[in-house]
Amino acid sequence: MESLAGTEPPPEFAAEVSETCESLFDSLPDDTSRKIAQLKLENHTADEIAVKLGCTRRTVQRKLLVIRKTWQHASGIGTDPDDMSQSDEGRALTD
Repeated sequence: MESLAGTEPPPEFAAEVSETCESLFDSLPDDTSRKIAQLKLENHTADEIAVKLGCTRRTVQRKLLVIRKTWQHASGIGTDPDDMSQSDEGRALTD
């Protein structure tokens, strides 16, 4: 374990992660969704994102639901991006 600590990932791994991230962002339906995803990954709250983008918190929450479903579907762990369960909507509203 100590020999692995502090080392950078192999270039192949870094390239694969980069390609996966790019693919996931490309799967989003629009630039606003991509910006919201980026800000959320930077640990901004829905309220902060809404202020930055000049929209409502609810708009951000709806977009986050679509982002989650799209990425689950792209990863093979979700279902149809249009199929939003109440538990998913509740999760988005708690942000």
